Amino acid sequence: MENSLNKVCGTIFPAASISQKVLTAFEKQNKFYENAIMVGDASMIPKAAGESERVKSFLQEIIALKELSDEERTTIEDLVKALKLFTDDSSAVYTRMASGETDQSIVEKASKQRKAMEEFGAKLSALSTEFSKELKREIGSTVKYSQWAQQFNLILFGIVLAVSITHLLQLLKNSCAISDR
Repeated sequence: MENSLNKVCGTIFPAASISQKVLTAFEKQNKFYENAIMVGDASMIPKAAGESERVKSFLQEIIALKELSDEERTTIEDLVKALKLFTDDSSAVYTRMASGETDQSIVEKASKQRKAMEEFGAKLSALSTEFSKELKREIGSTVKYSQWAQQFNLILFGIVLAVSITHLLQLLKNSCAISDR
């Protein structure tokens, strides 16, 4: 149980919490892209890149957690690489659109980036969901163990009490037998 609690406190809870920050920063990144296009202000693109750096930083915080599995670590490292590609491509496309370019090729690239954003967002969301599920599983397991331990202790107490009463009655019986002589 102690190992489980250490894993929850040292890895799973922080990962679940940080993964929520990842989602929020990614949403902000994409809002900056959206706003840059809507307003026609390419100066918002670097702000989106700044949010991308926050996403990367949060993902690296998760990678640094000690008890993270190798598979989880590899998955997150792949997300960091994909984030860079997504950000580079998005910045290029949305800078052109925010600057007023509206030809067919840029519109198609923007559509492609929108799909890439949705796919990448789904991956980040799946990561967050998995950490949340793992947190619930571990806490549920810890609660079950605690309930079992509590029941075990209650049964053990009952046994000790019964044995003690039996010995006490035996002592009283022997004491009465000695005093009757």
